[in-house]
Amino acid sequence: LVVKNNGNARSWLFRCTYQGKRIAIGLGSVKTVNLNQTRKKRDKLNVALGDGQDPREVFKDKKVLC
Repeated sequence: LVVKNNGNARSWLFRCTYQGKRIAIGLGSVKTVNLNQTRKKRDKLNVALGDGQDPREVFKDKKVLC
């Protein structure tokens, strides 16, 4: 879990490795998504990654992360 700083905008990033490739998934703006929400999303993506699922596909299914 990383905060990406683009000058005046900051956003949460989930970084991981899937099938030997590094991927980063944006989890939302720091202003709109708090740390607890971000950690819950990260935990769900980690579980999916542990089950062998592509976290990008899980992220696309918004119902899973709610």
